[in-house]
Amino acid sequence: MELHGKFLPWKRISIMMISIMSWNIKSTKRVHELARDYLVGHDLICLQETWLHKFENDVLQKKFPEYRVFGKSSMNSDTHCKGRPYGGIAIMWKNIYNDYVECIETSFHNIQIVKIRTLQTVQ
Repeated sequence: MELHGKFLPWKRISIMMISIMSWNIKSTKRVHELARDYLVGHDLICLQETWLHKFENDVLQKKFPEYRVFGKSSMNSDTHCKGRPYGGIAIMWKNIYNDYVECIETSFHNIQIVKIRTLQTVQ
């Protein structure tokens, strides 16, 4: 994490720079060990095609304890899945940002929203 201060005539602004990654991972179960070293280098991670059932949403949290995970499944956990799993999204951020990230709930299984406060004004 890099912090930079920039002085403007009327106020001082602290700017926090974060690294954001998006990845169509095509199953977190299959590639999580190979991808872990690459993933943990980023502050905020957006994953698509996680292929997790609703009852498996804690899989990512267990594998990445240094991150907070907000995920959704696209699969119906009431029925047995035949064939290849599908869908699922997750947004993960380092725990040090917990005070700056807010999860916004939606009723859509394929939309996930977080609100991030990144700019702080110091008088």
